[in-house]
Amino acid sequence: MAENETEIDRAARAFTDASVALADALLAKLQAEAPDIAAKAAQSLQQGERMQLLLEFHPEAPAIIWQVLDANERPKRLMTIPGQMPSRH
Repeated sequence: MAENETEIDRAARAFTDASVALADALLAKLQAEAPDIAAKAAQSLQQGERMQLLLEFHPEAPAIIWQVLDANERPKRLMTIPGQMPSRH
């Protein structure tokens, strides 16, 4: 059991590190391609809204979703990155 907990901890830390790097890269892309949306996202954060990176598991169309949650927990998508599910063969 302890080995599994160690693996979960290691993977969670790697996921967090990768998520921060991805969020920084997405923000740079958004600022370059749509500075008005980047400014709105920054304003949302200043008003207490939260930002999320979600990994959406779907067999045919997995994706990473970058969004802001407003005070009523309604998501506002900033960007969606299509992905491919990893396979374990």
